[in-house]
Amino acid sequence: MKKILVVISNIGIGGAEKSLLSFMKSICSSQYSAQYRIHLMIVDPAGAFYKEIPEKIVKMEPSKELRWLGSAFSMAILRKHFSWKCIFTEMKWVLKNSLKAFPKKWSRQQRLWECWKRTIPAYAEHYDVAVSYLEGYSSYYVMEKVSANKKVLWVHSEYQKLRYDPFYDKPYYEKADGIITISEKCKQCILQEFPQCREKVFVLPNITIPHDVLRNSTQGECREFTQEHSLKLLTVARLHPLKGVDIAIEAAKELKKEGIGFCWLVVGDGPERGKLQQQITDQKLNDCFFLLGSRENPYVYMKNCDILVQPSRVEGKSIVLDEAKILCKPIVATNYTTVEDSVVHGETGWIVDMTPKAVAQGILHLWRKASLREQMSNNLMALPKSDETLLQQYINVMFE
Repeated sequence: MKKILVVISNIGIGGAEKSLLSFMKSICSSQYSAQYRIHLMIVDPAGAFYKEIPEKIVKMEPSKELRWLGSAFSMAILRKHFSWKCIFTEMKWVLKNSLKAFPKKWSRQQRLWECWKRTIPAYAEHYDVAVSYLEGYSSYYVMEKVSANKKVLWVHSEYQKLRYDPFYDKPYYEKADGIITISEKCKQCILQEFPQCREKVFVLPNITIPHDVLRNSTQGECREFTQEHSLKLLTVARLHPLKGVDIAIEAAKELKKEGIGFCWLVVGDGPERGKLQQQITDQKLNDCFFLLGSRENPYVYMKNCDILVQPSRVEGKSIVLDEAKILCKPIVATNYTTVEDSVVHGETGWIVDMTPKAVAQGILHLWRKASLREQMSNNLMALPKSDETLLQQYINVMFE
């Protein structure tokens, strides 16, 4: 039995986290479960998906030093993981940031690792394979602090959009045995910066589990959508500038001018929540545009919406769109660079320019053409719901 370590920074609601959860569920319920013993290390174990982790997965406790790196400073972490060494490193982190002592090109994740890497101890156990399932400090941790025969790094977006300094990442990527990303576009972005890694960059689309999506869509209630709303819109996204919820709010303002009785729900949380709520208030949309925060089961909202709207500025390959397609929901999506990996314009969704007016016009176009929405739903219904060979591809690339 091969011994595998998977490291991820958190298990909150996000594409990479959901992909990992689906992979773990798939392998634990498959014929391969007896061949691999999977240890999962979540640096900050709080998150909506934590309780869904299969029992066969062994949860590993990160060192207190790694917990300090991966968590916002608080009295709770100070009490639970007290360490003078960590306090000193935290003070160094705050001071160097305030003095802007790090190179300007380094991302926050790179600055964090550079500050903390001498404080964080090496992991004691040896593994056959170690996998970082998310780019950033979990990748640096796997490469520098974990002993394994094979090391694999995941990149879940277009590398350049992550704003990492490729010169900093170069030694980590060169030493990795495999680099995995989620679309051909994302692969080309990696090779643009690291052409020397061509032979070890692989594409593995995100795993979704159709029967989970379908089952969960029937569980629970969606009271926010009512019969009074003639148009029910849904966005599922982290509240981050790259996800374009600010574009959605401005698009809602355009819809309101049309006099349509709509309700637009946003499922997801993130650092921009306060700013976005203020934007909603400023645009006088408090009666029709709602930030619901994280929900353990977004699928009941998907089932009850008329149109799934994705106003993103950047995506790798969207799991949300894959799930909406399983539920046969018409989609309006902005024209970010990888959108055509998920949506065929006019057949399975409607692709629009990345402006509020274009998003609003796309929504109105679909809403006013019921026959087009019905045809899209029929097209989505005809698509294959799963790829039986995908789990085998994951195992071959990551574990063998």
